[in-house]
Amino acid sequence: MNPIQLVERIYAELSAKIQQGVIPVALRAPSLIGTVQDDPFDFWLGNEIRQALPNVEVVHAGKLTTPDIVLRHKPSNSILGLEVKKLIQQTNGKDPRGLTIDYNSCLPCGKALVKVGQDTVEVPCFYLFALLSNDSSSIVTSILMDGDFLNYDFALHKDAKYANQSEYDHGPYGEGSVRHRRMYTNSFLYAVIDNSTGHSLHLDQLPVRQDIFRACKSRRPKDRTASMLQLSE
Repeated sequence: MNPIQLVERIYAELSAKIQQGVIPVALRAPSLIGTVQDDPFDFWLGNEIRQALPNVEVVHAGKLTTPDIVLRHKPSNSILGLEVKKLIQQTNGKDPRGLTIDYNSCLPCGKALVKVGQDTVEVPCFYLFALLSNDSSSIVTSILMDGDFLNYDFALHKDAKYANQSEYDHGPYGEGSVRHRRMYTNSFLYAVIDNSTGHSLHLDQLPVRQDIFRACKSRRPKDRTASMLQLSE
């Protein structure tokens, strides 16, 4: 099984779980979550893959490490990186991020570096974007995509790991720090395959979404105002 076949199996397994338009999920209780980087959704996904594909080794990278999950098909030794991005709906059902999407710690890419024994190897990397219901009981919508659709420049991906810088000794006591963090946007063409509709289309009939970040790129800087508490006279 090569990495693309592995991605297809994962997508098929997730699609098969759709019930009444959503995918039910069962996450660990908040009281059992260690840190903000300890994401129970990642572990739910990892367990689902283990159960569906018992011959696939599932390794969680740990906090602040990319990709979030590394999958290795044992018979073929094929390796796939899977970065998981999760958002939770607002009470009104809207996406909490709206039109914004940013990457300031690690620029996405269709390749990732992992250690195999003593060697550093390049592996394909896919991204799962999932919007959970407000109570985190189901996946409302999701997309599984090749990281190259977000950024295909592997050299830029590697450079971005070291592009962010911090300055220290700020503030009257030198206690503060200022972080310089780069932000990235893109402009590519996307073909969307949707297995939830109950029918399939030929590749040359797939709908194409062009410049989906147009609204993001049209944003302009705004004057910042400082909030101030106001007391009555």
